[in-house]
Amino acid sequence: MGAGAVYSYQQAPHIPESFVGPDGERVATAEGIRTGKTVFQSDALMNHGSVLGNGAYYGVDYTAFALDRKTAAMRELYAEERYGEPYDELASPDRAAADTTVREAFVERAGFFRTGEALGIEILQWLPFALAKTYHIDLGILWIATTWLGAGLFLPPLLTGTEPEGQARYVNVLLGALVVAVGGGFAGIWLGAQGYIEGPLWWLLGNEGLEYPEVGRVWQFGLLAGFGLWAVLVARAFRPLLSRERPYGLAHTILYAGGSIGLLFVAGMFYTPQTNIVVTGFWRRWVVHMWVEGAFEFFIVAVVGLTLVSMNPLSRRSAEKAVAFEALFVIILFEAIDEYRALATAGEAFPYTLPFAFIIASGAWNFLGAGVLGFFITLPLVNYYEHGTDLTVGHAHAAMFGALGFLAVGMATYVLRIASDPARWNGRRLRWSFWLRNAGLALMVFVSVLPVGFLQLETAFTEGYHAARSLAFYERDLVRLLFWARLPGDTMIVAGTLLYAYDGLRKRFVLRETTPLDGRSRVPAAGLRGLASEDDD
Repeated sequence: MGAGAVYSYQQAPHIPESFVGPDGERVATAEGIRTGKTVFQSDALMNHGSVLGNGAYYGVDYTAFALDRKTAAMRELYAEERYGEPYDELASPDRAAADTTVREAFVERAGFFRTGEALGIEILQWLPFALAKTYHIDLGILWIATTWLGAGLFLPPLLTGTEPEGQARYVNVLLGALVVAVGGGFAGIWLGAQGYIEGPLWWLLGNEGLEYPEVGRVWQFGLLAGFGLWAVLVARAFRPLLSRERPYGLAHTILYAGGSIGLLFVAGMFYTPQTNIVVTGFWRRWVVHMWVEGAFEFFIVAVVGLTLVSMNPLSRRSAEKAVAFEALFVIILFEAIDEYRALATAGEAFPYTLPFAFIIASGAWNFLGAGVLGFFITLPLVNYYEHGTDLTVGHAHAAMFGALGFLAVGMATYVLRIASDPARWNGRRLRWSFWLRNAGLALMVFVSVLPVGFLQLETAFTEGYHAARSLAFYERDLVRLLFWARLPGDTMIVAGTLLYAYDGLRKRFVLRETTPLDGRSRVPAAGLRGLASEDDD
């Protein structure tokens, strides 16, 4: 991280104090360029297109668009200077010579939102596409992180058999702080992008204008403080185990994983609106890949291992090995599946079939979305042409919602299963939700998004990256048909989500009773299968 930061700062492109045209007139200044970057971020334009391939993919790439115009202008310049004719009128050998001159000069990469009025309300006036996309991404990330952190607070009593005095009160404080930070951040995003927060406060209280780290810096510090408070609460809940187990035990690794989420989130605070766009992009990529993917993946292994141990189909030693060597994650899932099959063969009831199914689905999508698709698009030769295409979108949805999202749903289902009255438990709606979401995601990724991505890859290779991200590409009949092909899958995902939310609200009113003992809540620490008396079926 340090070496990459030093390299980025050293190699950041120099911005001259001014640009002068052929007639000696000053065309642009360094101050104007930096001001333009500030306007670009404050108006959330990264959600209308991308810079250096990073940003909104359903829109032009501003870098490729500018380079395409630059290439065309240089061709005309060399054609007039050397041959005295326009580029298009040159003979083939002369045109090839002009192209070679342009290539030797530099080596670089070379009406989208048709939403209108609905029910008499101008939707884009109140919720522009940039903000809708921002909320779509940030709500997903924060929902996943919040569910995981909630699971991290729920699991310790299952393993220790007790809950510290006052823990519920402090958890409510954490929840309230989270609501304030997220609510303030989302309000600031809207107010900032709409121009209601001006001056130096726009990026502190409003929006930073960068995809993923969008909320204002003040609200980011609030989220960071929340991560810190969470670590304290988990540590006090795990205290009986922390004093007995080794430094690489499960209780310790949950703290390490959760702490890494907070630590790597700090990478998004090492720049300001005046920072060079290349350096800004470096730190933003750290948030996207090392925070969302790196730290979250570490937490996946830790929390899945701890959860499967508490369910009983996995040994503590196997879970600790998987945390130490993340590549063993798939192996522990197979070990847990084998144990589950043994229980089923023996006719022994396993009350956690549904949460177990969501966790297995998370592992499958993790292998496919983060593993197979992630590896494919990061191959240097492929990534040079595909970065910022729908291939990245397919990888992102399969990894984010498939791997991270299904784990969050699985943890929520596990909490519901334990917290609900066993006599009144019914898993029918949750099973429907499971299949709707998995089938919907598969349709979205394999029927719509990836085919568009491969068409973009072919276009980028044959016509140039700017053509693959142009309006003309998105208006092709086949591409438009493939976009519409997302509708069935998206509809199934939405239906599965609404069904799950409805069932969760229903189960809120059938919770099991708990009995405080000497000011401390007591829960059974062993024999967890006894928490429920019947299977999901």
